[in-house]
Amino acid sequence: MGLFFDVLNAVNNPQQQASVEQLESLVRSVQQLSQQTELDSDMTQTLISALGNAIRPTLQEQSSAMGEQQLSKVLSQLATSRLLGSAKGGLGVLQVLIPAQMQRQLAQTVAEKTGLAPEKVKSLLPSVILLMISFLNLGANKPGVPDSINPLLSAFWIAIEREILTWER
Repeated sequence: MGLFFDVLNAVNNPQQQASVEQLESLVRSVQQLSQQTELDSDMTQTLISALGNAIRPTLQEQSSAMGEQQLSKVLSQLATSRLLGSAKGGLGVLQVLIPAQMQRQLAQTVAEKTGLAPEKVKSLLPSVILLMISFLNLGANKPGVPDSINPLLSAFWIAIEREILTWER
């Protein structure tokens, strides 16, 4: 529940990006993904959870290399470019965060946890990772607010370390 409460705190903090409208938009995006891919809600949740667990080491590696504040800025830029309809789209996000070889390994790992075919998982990576980035960006500061560490990004590390995000429901 820690991550959930951190989201609620971000919604209530006027200095952070989160809003009820953004949460509604994310929920609609997850529902659309589920409908477009013909996955039921349980499988969609399992997919997102498994990907969150699998992508953690990559994001932590990026955080170690560039610092958590810088990673938060990159995630914010990627989420903003997605929201503005950037031409690069999800594939650009993937290439920024995850090299091609790691994408294959990530797809295989998530496929094993979900039972989906690795090719299907790989095709869903851009969409699901954009959703995750948009979710984590809810904790970023609004423009004009001094930089600080994104509490949702920090909570994401803790949630996974404590296995709050589960592989299966």
